[in-house]
Amino acid sequence: MNPSREKFIKGLKNHAEKIGDWRNTFGNEPELEIRKKLEQLKNHPDVCFSLVDLRNMTMLSNHGTKRLFGINEEGFSMTQFIDLIHPAFRWVYFAKALAVLEGIDQFKAFVNLGAPYAYNIFLNLRLKDGIYYRVRQHSIPFGLDEDGNMALQLNIYYSGYEPYISQPMASFFSYSGAEFSNHFTQAMEQAHRAILQKEIFEKIPELSPKYKKGWNLKDNELNLLQYYRDHPDAQRKDVAKELGYKVHYCNELWGKIKDKMHALFAPAYFGTPVAAARFLDQMDILPKHPNL
Repeated sequence: MNPSREKFIKGLKNHAEKIGDWRNTFGNEPELEIRKKLEQLKNHPDVCFSLVDLRNMTMLSNHGTKRLFGINEEGFSMTQFIDLIHPAFRWVYFAKALAVLEGIDQFKAFVNLGAPYAYNIFLNLRLKDGIYYRVRQHSIPFGLDEDGNMALQLNIYYSGYEPYISQPMASFFSYSGAEFSNHFTQAMEQAHRAILQKEIFEKIPELSPKYKKGWNLKDNELNLLQYYRDHPDAQRKDVAKELGYKVHYCNELWGKIKDKMHALFAPAYFGTPVAAARFLDQMDILPKHPNL
């Protein structure tokens, strides 16, 4: 287990301590009531979902995972799900997940089961054919404890079978009521971004996409990509002159960068330094200032 995952689990445990028993909120037969609600979802032939108990991060119910991921419903776990996320994006997923849970505490009065908010995140997941695709995880509150804390979360996975070709991981909040987005979801979005920066990335820096060690890109390699980002039309000899490098050294750097990025993001392909620089800039990897 790497340090990022260890700290992610610690963060989840800290959050779980705030959650009480959810069973009383479902009446005298909570398991039966849950099964009835989930059966309605199973009527859709292409649906895939997991019901997560946030107190212990176990999956109470799964459906469609064999069809989508090639993993039997009975054995599908959080560990297996995380392993399906492209390795280069796992710590970004960890950070966003923690920020969502921390943010929900600020909006507990609005977390209800009748017309709840939904958190959507586009993940790069490995499906049953072994190829990474862009899949939307649609997460909604499914069960509350007696104090109104979200105790059960339903994650629904939608795949249009869009191959992963270096798209960034994106997320947004929506509302399942009449309005797709309203002042409430906009406020949650702002809180989510603030928590992500202040509470998550500053306290657990290796979860940040700006944590360069996780990408294994050296300063001189980042320097080369940064120049190409800022000067996309530059010729190789001009880049070398501006950076004080030899042309053949620039060629060597680009070869190393390309090998690293293809190892991280396959099957995405980066044919030029400009393409690689634009992708890393989307992920906030390249520095915004002239000097590293």
